[in-house]
Amino acid sequence: MLARISNGQETIEEYQEVDGGEYRLVRIGADLSVKKEFSRGTRLALTYTHEIVDVRDPNWKVEDTEELRLTLGQEINRSATCLFERDTRLPFFDPHSGSLFRLVAKRAGGIFKGDNNYSKITLSWAGYHRFVANAVLALGLRLGFAEAFGESRQKGVPDYERFTAGGSSTIRGYDEREFGPGDFLLIGNAEIRFPMFWRLVGVVFLDMGNVWPSIREVDRADFDISVPASEFAARRAEDVKYSLGLGLGIQTPVGPARLDYGFRLKRGFLDSGRKEASGMIHIAIGHTF
Repeated sequence: MLARISNGQETIEEYQEVDGGEYRLVRIGADLSVKKEFSRGTRLALTYTHEIVDVRDPNWKVEDTEELRLTLGQEINRSATCLFERDTRLPFFDPHSGSLFRLVAKRAGGIFKGDNNYSKITLSWAGYHRFVANAVLALGLRLGFAEAFGESRQKGVPDYERFTAGGSSTIRGYDEREFGPGDFLLIGNAEIRFPMFWRLVGVVFLDMGNVWPSIREVDRADFDISVPASEFAARRAEDVKYSLGLGLGIQTPVGPARLDYGFRLKRGFLDSGRKEASGMIHIAIGHTF
């Protein structure tokens, strides 16, 4: 198939949380893309983006705002993004077989100018295999790496472009985007999905992962599964989080409407001296991956 050229505009407004408060983030952008489909499910896309980012209404209590890697007011980001995707999932919204591989490489600033210079790479893979009694084994892996360069090396990658983890689509049992932002992301998921009766489906899952300030700060000890609560409280930020759980869903045309409970395998003590919550309930539409 011949390459296709497309363009578009988008405005995104959302509230972002940081340590000590939150702020309003408004992103207005336009992009130009060239896309090539090599075969059904295999495609390559190159995109140039011009974006105005506005950090408004800060409500945080931080002594040194430079730690947040945010600039109040408007910034201009110009970037080029390369996306390669191989998708053989069947069926699309509730896969029983096949896999999805996606690689996204982004370069902001440099020859494209703008107020920030950084590189960002995300890699994800998910595979699906049907086995006993129509149950499906689903495995997923996500990696992310970001690094600033040039004049931005000292201030770093902007927080709104860094990685976060926690919640219904990454590590269940924890708050949405509880961990991060950071420059290195590792998420692993394993699920056994099985039909029950009528439109009800069940799932047993294991999630793991975390976000680190940089890949150089990842240590082998971070992957310990069993850590005393008194010790885990001190190393909670850098340790890999593990959660084990169950889920119940109702099939819809766009995947299951699901209710999941994730149980934290590692728990520490809060400042009050009590142990942190054992887990959390999540409600979402569609599969985690």
